[in-house]
Amino acid sequence: MTVTKGQSRAIGLLAGVALDAAFGDPRRGHPVAAFGRTAAYLERKVHADSRARGAAYTAVLVGGAGALGLAAERLAARSPWARAACTAAATWAVLGGTSLGREGRSMARHLECGDVEAGRARLAHLCARDPAGLGAPELARATVESVAENTSDAAIAPLFWGAVAGVPGLLAYRAINTLDAMVGYRSPRYANFGWASARLDDAANWLPARLTGVLTVACAPFAGGRPREAWRMLVRDGGAHPSPNAGRCEAPFAGALGVRLGAPTPTTGRSSGGRRWGTGARPESATCGARYGCPGRSRRRRPSCARRWRGGRGGRRRGGKGRDERGSAGRGNDVRRGQERPDGRDLPVAGAAGVSVAPFKAQNMSLNSMVTADGAEIGRAQYMQAQAARVEPRAAMNPVLLKPGSDRRSQVVVLGRPVAEVDATQYGAHKERLRAVVADCLAELRAAHDVVVCEGAGSPAEINLRAGDIVNMGLARAADLPVIVVGDIDRGGVFASLYGTVALLEPADQALIAGFVVNKFRGAAELLAPGLDQLEALTGRPTLGVLPWTLGLYLDSEDTLALDARPREDARGPYGRETLRIAVVRFPRISNFTDLDALACEPGVAVRYAASPGDLADADLVVLPGTRATVHDLAWLRRTGLADEIARRAADGRPVLGVCGGHQMLAREIHDDVESGAGRVEGLGLLPARVRFDAAKTLARPEGSAYGEPVTAYEIHHGVVDVEGGEPFLDGCRVGAVYGTTWHGAMENDAFRRAFLADVARRAGRDFTPAPDVSFAALREATLDRLGDLVADHLDTGALWRLIEKGAPSGLPVVPPGGAPPIA
Repeated sequence: MTVTKGQSRAIGLLAGVALDAAFGDPRRGHPVAAFGRTAAYLERKVHADSRARGAAYTAVLVGGAGALGLAAERLAARSPWARAACTAAATWAVLGGTSLGREGRSMARHLECGDVEAGRARLAHLCARDPAGLGAPELARATVESVAENTSDAAIAPLFWGAVAGVPGLLAYRAINTLDAMVGYRSPRYANFGWASARLDDAANWLPARLTGVLTVACAPFAGGRPREAWRMLVRDGGAHPSPNAGRCEAPFAGALGVRLGAPTPTTGRSSGGRRWGTGARPESATCGARYGCPGRSRRRRPSCARRWRGGRGGRRRGGKGRDERGSAGRGNDVRRGQERPDGRDLPVAGAAGVSVAPFKAQNMSLNSMVTADGAEIGRAQYMQAQAARVEPRAAMNPVLLKPGSDRRSQVVVLGRPVAEVDATQYGAHKERLRAVVADCLAELRAAHDVVVCEGAGSPAEINLRAGDIVNMGLARAADLPVIVVGDIDRGGVFASLYGTVALLEPADQALIAGFVVNKFRGAAELLAPGLDQLEALTGRPTLGVLPWTLGLYLDSEDTLALDARPREDARGPYGRETLRIAVVRFPRISNFTDLDALACEPGVAVRYAASPGDLADADLVVLPGTRATVHDLAWLRRTGLADEIARRAADGRPVLGVCGGHQMLAREIHDDVESGAGRVEGLGLLPARVRFDAAKTLARPEGSAYGEPVTAYEIHHGVVDVEGGEPFLDGCRVGAVYGTTWHGAMENDAFRRAFLADVARRAGRDFTPAPDVSFAALREATLDRLGDLVADHLDTGALWRLIEKGAPSGLPVVPPGGAPPIA
């Protein structure tokens, strides 16, 4: 029997596939690894920031691999069986299908069992993405995307080039693909040097990637997939990926599996240009590969072993994610309240954020803000909610922040940066542009997380603002979000508020109101039950939980109303003999008063807020906190007589601390053409410094030290303080017992706080000793855990999960008048 050259090549390819299926990659001495070591050695010798140098490097290595293949084929040319054996050996060496399947199944085992750390460690076997910070859903998505793309790179493409060019094609292709993995990244080192390798890999995979897409469609029924949806996604989304080839593989995989891929988080190290492909939910662990359930565990989509209770802390804030069955990449619950009250809305949202993944507040009006790790300013409440959910806070979680500077004007902060200073009527002109920003940010979060908990602002029944609404029902309608209305019973009138909120909304808005939550209830639950039953009968909507009034849940708040809810004195006794009394000046535009929370957590430290000179009489320390309006609040300080009292205290050597705006007031003079437009203004003159206001806002996370202790903090200010003397104190200075710093959050550093309080006590002549073991971070964490327990114990979490997965129920009744025009 005569065996042609083509037949021997086909036999060799099939034999190579069989060898790969039977044995996989060799554990040691892999030829591709040897090639990689050679390429790395050569790179060290010839690397330069040059496309020409990189092209020569690529040509030498790829050409050398092809030449080696050609030489091997010629040596075996006399016998068709030798040619087949040579082809089989080369095919086995370059194929990676069996190993790819093994890695996918291994990742599936780890994620099914909730072992995220093992999954992160395993990701390096599939791709070069940075696994740090990736949760189970992100790892699952990365796995599906990597398996899809590597099906082409490790299986289809080698066989394609083996069929076209035999052994030279097999070895040359594997050299191309390996070089792309080694130097084909857009990093500073390889932007030019790796350009030729990356472009050559794109060219070599152009046809195989498209063939992979077609084969995925054809093979989908054999793997339990959906061929029609795979084809639809290949046609619709195959070109959406910024890579010319990856999308042709990933899109049909997404369609066949019924999941949504793309738009990865920044931590993945890979950009999709913000695009997504597929129309299902984001992949869970079961879509990584074959299912491997944990012993004795269920693989239901609701919380299972991969969605564990929050470990190691004793609390029950969940860190897992839900799945959306309606096609969005994570639905959001738009949580609102009917009446203004500190923590009335923030508390349940923070608890829900712990059960879910990411918080979102489209528009927030707050003077309490925080700086994210990437230098963006967002509301302090959203920062706290992100911490509760164990996700990194970022600008997208609060895309629009309004910071009032007076009763009528606010600074508009968009995506963490100030863009305008407007009044209420001028703000309307920005709404359409901001609506697009809000929509993009919500889409970004929904792509990166399974569940997004959206918080409203004020009340959803502010019908005077409905036409331009971007944060309440306007957002809910645009994004099709199920809505829960949260009522604060401590304010009174909760039943009228909840009923009236629904009744004032137009029918299309009402269709999204899925239920109620009552917050801050005191008393016997059975006394509330008849009212809740009647509320459900009147509205057709259930109350999903009643959160009891709980002492000690003093979370990061948005407004000064929260100050009234906090205790004026610390009930705990001092660690030493005496109590240290701290008076905080309550400016009309006080901001970032969370700076004082860490002081109040100390045993024997009593923190109160002062608005008159008499309030300072027995204080051991007076704090001038941050303010959104330094010059205006300085004038208020003088009108009230507080300025004179503070000056007398300083002259007597009694401690005074200024933080940010308060620090600016302590300077000799202030020059402000930005915030107030007042020009030169005389300061209190208690510190040798001058202040100039810069149009650019400083947003930073500085580090330093004081009292020999490390300090981390954050900065948010337009005023720049130029220190001209005194002793160093953080970024500011100290003169006698007067301290000034621009840094917020410094008191959250335990060792520094204790040293500062000890210094203050000594200067005030108070026999006060700071407790040696107070950890502010641990206390805050314990508070969040208590909140998680509160939500888990008192809310119908099963009903909440159904809303997350399926959205608002259909057929909800319209409560009259249902947005009807008023009767003439």
